[in-house]
This record gives sequence, structure tokens and C-alpha cells, in this order.
Amino acid sequence: MDIFSYSCTGSGTPTKHEWDSLRIPVVVRRSGVRFCLLDILILNISNMSKENEKPKTSKALIVFFVFILFGVIASLPELLSGNANNKQSPVEQMSAVEKMEIAFNGNYNKEEIEDRIGKAMILYGLELTEDNYGRAGSALVALRKEYSVDEMDILDYMIRSYVPGVNIAFPQMAGISVAAIVQGGE
Repeated sequence: MDIFSYSCTGSGTPTKHEWDSLRIPVVVRRSGVRFCLLDILILNISNMSKENEKPKTSKALIVFFVFILFGVIASLPELLSGNANNKQSPVEQMSAVEKMEIAFNGNYNKEEIEDRIGKAMILYGLELTEDNYGRAGSALVALRKEYSVDEMDILDYMIRSYVPGVNIAFPQMAGISVAAIVQGGE
């Protein structure tokens, strides 16, 4: 394609004089369509009749294009990493048991916590789902903060105190276990 026959806007072919003053056309291809990003600036600069005449392009328009450019550049790392829509913190990405490993008192690993809380949840009628693990763990942490009884001690007491045939829910048994431990029934 001859540079002198190209027009960004399709409003006519720039003259040789217009391209001589500019030298470089700015073209971006997106989905087979040609766009000239700085078309307005190019036409205004090329319409200057004398060198000492000020360009007809407003300063506001130039500032607008500069802000657009900075916005695109600033968002590139996020767009390239693929995390533009998935902005979860590391804690939000953790499983409930991994959160308990951090929140529970003592040096218990994930497997120990999952084993013990899983046994207690099954005994007291809670299905082993991620949501139920999260709720049970939150309840145990809240009881520890309120009554200074470690979560794993509560779970141990719940497991030891299970009576087949007696229907009691997990939260109620956790509360009963804390009350018994605080009263010295451990």
C-alpha cells in the first residue's frame, strides 16, 4: 500500500504535502478494521498553514489521550496475568481446614484438624462440606475467644462425650463441651 494513498478516516487521501510534514501514519488493526488512534491530532497538525501558527488541537484533547494511554499501560500487568476478574486474597483462596490450621491454638497440622473436626461433625449430624467446615471452625474459634478453651480440646470432649441415639446438634454440643471443660469436667 502506498503511504500517500492511505487515509485514517476515509475522508479522502492526504496530499503529499500533508504526509511530508508528518512522515509516519499511526494505524492499529483490531478485528480486521483499521483505526487511526491519533487521527484528530494528525489532521489538526497537518492543517497548520505556517510554522509559527499554533496547532488547532486543544490541550484538553491531548491530555485526554495521555490519560487513556496511561490507563492502558497501568492495566497491562493485570490483564496479562489473567487475574483481572479474580481478585481474591490468599486467605480467601484457602480451604476452611487450612484457615483453621492458622486460627486454632496449638501446633496442629491440617490432617489432624481435618480428622478431628470431621469425626465430630459426623457424630453430631453435620455433612462434610466446605461451608460446614467453615461454620464449625468459626464456632470453635468464637468459643475459644470467649471462654479460653482451645478448639482441639472442645473437639476431643465432643468426641469422647458422644452417646449413640441421642440427637444433639454440633453447635449445642460444642457449647455443652465448653461449659463442662470450664467447670472442670475434662
